[in-house]
Amino acid sequence: MDNIESKTNLESQTNLETNSQTNLKTNSKTQTNLKTNLKTNSKTNSKTEEDFMNISQTNQNSQTNEDFMNISQTNQNSQTNEDYMNNSQTNDLKTNEDYMNNSQTNQNSQTEEYFMNISQTNQNENNENNQNENNENNENENNENNENNQNENENQKSLPFFVSHFLDCLQIVLEKDSFANTIYFNQNELQIIKNFIQNTSLNEKKIYLRLFARKNLLFRFSEIQQRYSQEIDSSTPLKSILQNLKTQKLFLDNKNKSNISSEQMCQYLKKKDLIEVIQKSAISSPKLSPSKLNASNKKNLKKMILDSIQKQQSNKSFQMTLFGQPILTKNILLSVFGDFVQLDPSKKEIFQRVLFVIFLNDNTSSFSFYSSSSNSNSNSISNSISSDSNSFFPLQETKYPNYKIIKKTPLFQSRQDLLDYIQAREIYLQFHSALYEESELSKQSAFDIFETALSFISDFAHNEQKLNNFISLPQYMQNFSQFWIYIKILTKGIPEFLQKKRNSKKEKQILKLLLSLNFNHPLRNEWFDRITILFNTHLKSKAKAQTWCQKALNDKYLNNLFRFKIERRLTRVQSSPKRKKDEKQEKDDQEEQQLQLSFNLPKEKIIYAKPFRSPKPTSRFAKRLYFSETNPDEILTVEEFALEHYIMEKYYENCVHTETSLWKMLFVVLLWQEIYETQVPDVFQTPYQTYPLDLFTTDFYKNRKTQIDQKLAQISQMNTQELNQYFSLKWESHYGTACIAVSWEKFDFSILLDILACLGGLRLSKILRYFAIDFKLHSSGMPDLCSWSSVKQEFENICLIEVKSQNDRLSDIQKYWITILQKCGVYVEICRVLDFDEKEQKNQ
Repeated sequence: MDNIESKTNLESQTNLETNSQTNLKTNSKTQTNLKTNLKTNSKTNSKTEEDFMNISQTNQNSQTNEDFMNISQTNQNSQTNEDYMNNSQTNDLKTNEDYMNNSQTNQNSQTEEYFMNISQTNQNENNENNQNENNENNENENNENNENNQNENENQKSLPFFVSHFLDCLQIVLEKDSFANTIYFNQNELQIIKNFIQNTSLNEKKIYLRLFARKNLLFRFSEIQQRYSQEIDSSTPLKSILQNLKTQKLFLDNKNKSNISSEQMCQYLKKKDLIEVIQKSAISSPKLSPSKLNASNKKNLKKMILDSIQKQQSNKSFQMTLFGQPILTKNILLSVFGDFVQLDPSKKEIFQRVLFVIFLNDNTSSFSFYSSSSNSNSNSISNSISSDSNSFFPLQETKYPNYKIIKKTPLFQSRQDLLDYIQAREIYLQFHSALYEESELSKQSAFDIFETALSFISDFAHNEQKLNNFISLPQYMQNFSQFWIYIKILTKGIPEFLQKKRNSKKEKQILKLLLSLNFNHPLRNEWFDRITILFNTHLKSKAKAQTWCQKALNDKYLNNLFRFKIERRLTRVQSSPKRKKDEKQEKDDQEEQQLQLSFNLPKEKIIYAKPFRSPKPTSRFAKRLYFSETNPDEILTVEEFALEHYIMEKYYENCVHTETSLWKMLFVVLLWQEIYETQVPDVFQTPYQTYPLDLFTTDFYKNRKTQIDQKLAQISQMNTQELNQYFSLKWESHYGTACIAVSWEKFDFSILLDILACLGGLRLSKILRYFAIDFKLHSSGMPDLCSWSSVKQEFENICLIEVKSQNDRLSDIQKYWITILQKCGVYVEICRVLDFDEKEQKNQ
């Protein structure tokens, strides 16, 4: 009994001390629990895959289920122990630890005596210390409650995900060891971020983030009330929330509307508000009828108002009220516009920069932080940034891949480098927008940016130290530079400003300048392609064309697709004599035939369709449409018509429209471990990436060559059952995770299994290797349709079909993929859809 009492007292004292420590560390444990669980899950998934691959290699199918059960049990035990260790119920934890210790030892007499002595010594002290320690705990809890009262209240209210997720992003930036904390933001900016977290209420956070998500900076009070009042606590007036945000200096302090122009106000008003201004100010004489006003577009209504204001300001002529007061259109406009708030652009820029450094790797959608016009990858959270407030944040929590972040080198060496890069992206967006507008002003603006980019690149190229430092970086880090963006601007402007104007001399100079930059830019292939065409076709120098073809073929950065193209061009340049213009078409046809032979393309399969003739004039680039064979009222694209035809004729049991998307999905799912779990420094910089930063570079394969080669070798040896089991395991383990190239619901799971079963591990591994070696190059161009049959022979049991309409030609990347697939042992067809009138002409 004495022994039991001594142990009980010791446990009581230990529990009390542990409780005190637990209360003091609750917040830090809460912050680290998620990271711990993520690491555990990552290790577990890695272990699961390793076990399965070992099973696959030894072909022990009977053992598979048992191993899966063991893995499952291991996962459960691991998670249980992890949860148990992180549990705040310290007493239960201590009991468990004691039980485990007792099980491992025999409780010899010396140990018992030792505990009894400690118990006798401290028994009296325990009673005295209990009250003091309890008081200490209460005091610590009160202090923590006072410091975190606001955050705890918000947590109790269950933060909306778009708020909690944004706060998580801010917390990542504030981490002491993050590059964002030490490099990308200065102390004033970090303090603004802290103030937003600590000094704004939940309602204020909701309203600010909703407005921050919008493209504009200025918002009318009536609009805010209409759109967002239902999201806030009804006990807090909206005006009070907006005033507090103004006090926090997140809004500009606009005490009057003098700094808002009439044009700005008209821009923000809805059509009905513009009509109200016109009617109240009696702008038109005689007055326009309500029906005519409603029929007018916003542009005309705004012009009427602005013309009236300008006329009144210049001529001092205006109507008078019955009391002799002037009816000023500007005053009526101010009255209709009403109260408003305006976001502080400097604060908004800080939060935009936070989002950028968190969501680094979506190269297309990242532009949408600053513009709503960008196309986006549907799998990334960053792609939801746009001018539409409803799509700014995800509506539900997003699951990201588990990976280890190993940061050794910052993407930006200084805060200024980051700001310069963001500014360069802004300039690129302006350039891209202006380039395709018809107005002369826009064209001139784009040309000015083009010249600025040329000047910048020329200066950079002649700064040897800068250039060498840049070239020494991995390619995925080069992407995040001002220099990289200006190269894109310059390359994009060459066709518009030089080729169209036949300024071959300047084009030659720029291409030589770009090619003198001896580094692996993806556009380098296009520069070589263009300069060989320039010398051969426009500058009429076949000798120099041959020289540049040889330089291209000797260039270590030239990819396989352009190697095909330039090899063919070199052959044509060497063998083609001068010819008359009337022979050009015949020669082009011969070259097209030679092109098909060099790519080893299959013979075309011809089918006929009734074309849909649009009553409205269409662009010559518009897709051709056809009437369905099974439903004459249905209009189909050429791919849809071919798909219907193959299904109807039953060439194969199944046929789906896949293009490259299905094959990229198979690559990501089957090589998940190599993509996300191989530990490569710096490719994962934040917890919210959907792919490693080096995926779209040739460094991806180099950094993981051993692991990728091993996985592909294992896949090549798998039989149908093993391949489907392995794919099913990976699919179920990662289903729903936001990742590159995978749309989890796009294809029925059974379809994927059928295709894998028909294709087999050997042919599949050969196709996947091309994605691994150069994912960017091979991310497009695969045939449109995939047909398969379980009863056909192995070579023909799966067929990929490239569909072309009457005058459509295969692109080089499509020819390249067809050649690759044939080398991999995949049967490929080219289906040509011709109009019925073509068939009638042939019959005649």
